[in-house]
Formats: sequence, structure tokens, C-alpha cells
Amino acid sequence: MHKVNELYGKQVINQSTGERVAAVRDVVLDPDARRIVALVVSDGMWSKEERVIRWDTVTSIGDFVIAEGTQPFAVIDEDTEVADLRKQAHKITGTMILSSTGERMGTIGDMFYDESGAIAGYSIKQGIIGSSDEAPFLAAEQVQAVGKDAVIANVSDLAALRTTELLADVPQEPAEHVRDPATVELQERVVGEPPDLLEDTRYDPVDPPADAPAKPLPGKQRQLE
Repeated sequence: MHKVNELYGKQVINQSTGERVAAVRDVVLDPDARRIVALVVSDGMWSKEERVIRWDTVTSIGDFVIAEGTQPFAVIDEDTEVADLRKQAHKITGTMILSSTGERMGTIGDMFYDESGAIAGYSIKQGIIGSSDEAPFLAAEQVQAVGKDAVIANVSDLAALRTTELLADVPQEPAEHVRDPATVELQERVVGEPPDLLEDTRYDPVDPPADAPAKPLPGKQRQLE
């Protein structure tokens, strides 16, 4: 999952031409704030021309946003649906969260979305200073309504919520009993060798001429009589 606020300012690249289109200026959600509908982009902070990139044309998001560019991106006034949604929208980050019992739980720290653009949930910020990486995570299915003045949650206990730090894909260490077959075979062979063979490792494995003295391995010193 990804954070909505991290979309702002990302550069958009046209997949068809490999050229930079613009930077993300705004993220437009559907009326229920459950899904990303489009990105609004522009060439700069002071640019008056804004264009719309529909979410279904976004192919990938990483350090850059990659979008299909077979058709010109519409000016926002030409996409009336997105223009209307944007006018009716309200800021969600910082909105108060109320529990099912009417208690204040905190405020929205950020929103999380999946690859399809669906809003997966919200991080809950408590107090003025708080770590968003360890904030309680309110899943979308635990939200009854997202309004201008408050987000209504169907839960009442923050302790029952998992934290946002658990959302990251953390590579897991393999189980102790899972080992490389070649390593297992080598270990078993060495362990099974007689003790006298294990100790006789002072000389090179290459056979020397019959009349030549054995050559000690590097690091081994002969003792002078």
C-alpha cells in the first residue's frame, strides 16, 4: 500500500514517449472518499494550466508516476466530472476521527491506497507530534462515513487496531529448518569424516613429485629440530 500524501509533487512520465508531463498537484477522490478517481497535474506552482490524469491510465507508481499517453491529457475544465468532484472535495488530512461511542480518537494523519486506487485505510494521529510509521491504522471497512467535519469509525478502542508500521512488506527470514541442500550435504559429509582425516589438512591436495618434499600450506610453519 502507498500513502496518498506522497503522491503530491511526484513527476509524471508519459509511458508512450518517456517524456515528463508535469508534477502532481492534487488527488481527486470519489464522492465517498473511497477511491482515487484522478490526479491533477501542472507544470509548476504558479502554472494556471492544470491537466487530468485518470487513475485507470496510471500504470505504475514509484519514484515517478508512469501514465499511458496514447491520448492527450485533458485540461481540467474539459473533464467536468473531475472538475466537479474537486470543487466539492474537502481536506481529509487533519480531520477529526470519532469513535462509534462519540469519543475523539485523534485526527487523520494520512490515507493509504492500493494499486487499484481504492482507499485501504487511514493512519490516526494523536497529539501535535506523532510518528506516522507507528500510528494506529483504521481500515476502510472500519469507517462508517468520511465527512467535512469528522470521520466516523465503527470501533471504539485504539488498542484493538494494528499500527501502520505493520503494513510494510518486510522480508521474512527463512525458517531454521529450511537450509540449502548443498550446504546440508557438505555439513553431513564433513561431520561424518573420521577425526584423523579431518586433521590431515596441512598439505596441498595436488600430489608433489616423488622426490620432492611435501609443501606446507600457507600459514603453516615447520618446526625446526
